[in-house]
Amino acid sequence: MEPSLTRSGSREKLQAPQPSPAAHVRTRRSDFFVSLDEDVEEVKNQNQSNLQFRDLRCLQGISNSVLMVRRGSLVISLDVMRAVVTRGALYIVVQDGADAVLQPLLPRLESLKDIPELQDYPFELQALEAILYTVFNWHIDKVKRCLNKAHNILSNIDVILNDEILNQFAALQRSIDKELKHVEDVAKAVDEPQSNHSLMAQMFLASPNEQGNAELVESLLDGYSMVFEMMLLHLRSLDRDIDSLQDMVQLRLKIRRNRIIVADMRFTFATTVFAATALVGAFFGENLKSGLEPFQPASPSIATNAESPWPWMMVTLGSCSAAILTIGSVLICLHFSGLFR
Repeated sequence: MEPSLTRSGSREKLQAPQPSPAAHVRTRRSDFFVSLDEDVEEVKNQNQSNLQFRDLRCLQGISNSVLMVRRGSLVISLDVMRAVVTRGALYIVVQDGADAVLQPLLPRLESLKDIPELQDYPFELQALEAILYTVFNWHIDKVKRCLNKAHNILSNIDVILNDEILNQFAALQRSIDKELKHVEDVAKAVDEPQSNHSLMAQMFLASPNEQGNAELVESLLDGYSMVFEMMLLHLRSLDRDIDSLQDMVQLRLKIRRNRIIVADMRFTFATTVFAATALVGAFFGENLKSGLEPFQPASPSIATNAESPWPWMMVTLGSCSAAILTIGSVLICLHFSGLFR
C-alpha cells in the first residue's frame, strides 16, 4: 500500500508503509492535553491500547527525555520530538514554532520501505527509527549553526578585536552548553532501555514474546546510541576549542591594552622630558649671549677675569649634560625593568 498524505486543520495523516488499515500518523499542536481524550479513545478502539493520562506526563515540555513502553504503546519524549506509537499509529505532539522538526520525519517514514535492514521491522519500530533519525538531524542542524557562528567569529577576529568578540564567544558557548545538555539527555534516554532485554522485547507491540525481538531493538538503539555519543564527543571538542579561543582572544586583548598603556606612558614620559629640557634650555639660553661676551664688572673694585667667559659656558654645558645623563639613566633603568617590553 502506497503512503498517502491528507491534511485537515492542524492534523496530518499518513498511511504507514505496513499493510495495516489502521496505521497512520497524526500530529497535533501544543494543545495536545486539551483534546487528548479523543485520541486516547481512538488508540484504545483501533489498537487495543490502554493508555492513561498519567502515562503521558512525560510528553510535557518540562520533562526530561525518555523512551518507555506503557500499556501496549511506546511513549517517546526526545527533546523536541514527543510521540505515542501504537501497533498501527504514530501520534506526535508538535510544539508551537517547531513545525520544522516534522520535515525529515514524514519522508523518512516513506523511505524506510527501501532500506533492506528495516523492511522486516514492524511499524512501531519503523516509527521509532524515524523519530530517532529526526531528532538526530534536528541536533545536527543545531551543531552546524554553532559551527557557522564560530567560523564567522573567527573570520572577524583579525579585523575587529574587542570585547564584543568575547561577548559573541560567550553567547556561542552558552548555545553549545545548552545543546550539549539536550544531546546528553537524549543519549541517556536511548541508552537506558538497552540494559533491560525484557523492555526491549516489549517494544514489539504486536508480538512482544517472540524470540530475537530484543536483539533487533538493541541493534537499532545501539546504532543511534553510537551516533549520539559521537555527537557528544564533537560538541565537547567544540566546547574546548571555544574555551581555548576565548583564552587566546583575552590574551591578545591584554597584550593590546598593555601596548596602549606602554605607548601612553612613553608619550607622557617624552613630553615630561621635553618640558624639562626646554626649561633647562630656556633658562640657560637667556643668559648664553651674555655668557659669551666679555665679562663687564659693575664696579672697578671687583676682581674679574674679563678675558675669559668660559666659566659660565662650563656651567651651562655641565647642567645640560647632567640633565641629559639623568634622562638617559632613567630610560635605561625603565627599559631593563621591562616597562618598554
